[in-house]
Amino acid sequence: MPGELGGVRIPDSELAKAVTTLVREVSPAPLFNHVARSFLFGSRLGAVKGLTFDSELLFVAAMMHDLGLTERYMAEARFEIDGADAAVRILRERAYPEAKIDVVWEAIALHASMEIAARRCPEVALVHIGTFMDAGFNADKLPAAVFQEVFEALPRMNSSAHMIEAIGAVLRRKPHTAYLAFEKDIAERTVAGFNPPNFCDLKAPPPFNG
Repeated sequence: MPGELGGVRIPDSELAKAVTTLVREVSPAPLFNHVARSFLFGSRLGAVKGLTFDSELLFVAAMMHDLGLTERYMAEARFEIDGADAAVRILRERAYPEAKIDVVWEAIALHASMEIAARRCPEVALVHIGTFMDAGFNADKLPAAVFQEVFEALPRMNSSAHMIEAIGAVLRRKPHTAYLAFEKDIAERTVAGFNPPNFCDLKAPPPFNG
């Protein structure tokens, strides 16, 4: 990746370089591009909002947030936890500070948890927000030119379909991890007329629909 993209300076520490190399090695190209874009969008939005955050920590967490979808790091828990646990092992091998490791774990474990991650510290919130911004959520918070520049450098490569298939592959292997969120099940039994949209049917507008 270049030194700067979308108005964001990309960390170039030895740790950042090592994480980039590892994630590129274990991830299909669409997944690598997604996690890199998640960092860029989260970091840019954090700057727009005037938040104080550790850029290297945000980078490390964002880049590793989908390790649980890869063959090397898939284990027995839900994919977010598998990825968070893998990140802890990787960072401890490099003597990364434990306090920062805790933040990375939380950012990865909660990155798909709407309304929860956004209420945590900036790094946790920005990994979550950047991840969903890559799917078109809250895209009005950044200039269109940012997305154009980032998508040219890190193409989407049919990212939406790829992510649904990648998560579907995990659930086919570990269906028990789909049962861990129970609110929808209760609503279907107790709320009259409850008929929420299926996430797979949500259609993002261009340029997020590829």
